[in-house]
Amino acid sequence: MNNILAAWLLMAPSISLAAIVGFNADISNQTGSTADDFHVEVVLSGGASNALAGDRFYNGPNNPFGPPTANNFGSATNIVLDWKSASAIQPCRTPPCPKIHIGWEFDDGGNKNSVRYAVDGTFWTIQGNRVPGSQPTLPGFTATGIGQNSLFTLHNDTNGQLTIQNLAFMLNDGQTELDAMIPFALPGFTSPIPDFVMDAGMSMDFDPGSMLPGGFLLAELSAFPTADPGNVSTVMFQHGVPIPETPTLLLLSLGLIGLTGFRYRRRKGSAR
Repeated sequence: MNNILAAWLLMAPSISLAAIVGFNADISNQTGSTADDFHVEVVLSGGASNALAGDRFYNGPNNPFGPPTANNFGSATNIVLDWKSASAIQPCRTPPCPKIHIGWEFDDGGNKNSVRYAVDGTFWTIQGNRVPGSQPTLPGFTATGIGQNSLFTLHNDTNGQLTIQNLAFMLNDGQTELDAMIPFALPGFTSPIPDFVMDAGMSMDFDPGSMLPGGFLLAELSAFPTADPGNVSTVMFQHGVPIPETPTLLLLSLGLIGLTGFRYRRRKGSAR
């Protein structure tokens, strides 16, 4: 019987699935001046994307913008998202600031894409001109692997040191709807990892636990420039785990997955 099963697995067509990738963030206008539009420059980590064709955006009550316009810039892996507001976004440096929430979700097309940001790639504008002053800080992420080899990689793609607070994970059997991905509003996350700092261009790897095929990883955190502790953004990432090819499924069925606890290592190198 086992020989028949093994033969069927070897002859069966490979099964693969594009992953769902998403980020949601709470931001505020920290520039000190009125703004009207918000822009994010994203560098997809896995390769070319049919970005914007069927992408989904948060459009809940905390979104003062309409759906963003978006386009590729420079190459097929680089995308600019432009959120435009019909009314002025006033500056706020003293909490509680009015909540402004943005969200973007896409199918990675099998390219193993995650979300990275161009250096200083988040900024406010007014009448098309960049507003000087403190800009929102959004660290990027990559999620890879299955089982005990799974990794969540956090990237500081800015030119300055970041302080990261309350990084926590949740592993789900199913997808969390985009409009529900509000940072620190969902139950079920692990205990937060102690605060830490990331130098410019640094990446850090974490083990979120066993990322099962077809499952979903959620990660949430707060981030701010170490030199500007009032400029806090809260972020939630989601990444679907593709269903692997059938030989890999056979290995998983033999129990070669496990939870090894959180670990991380520092990696210094290029910001992208």
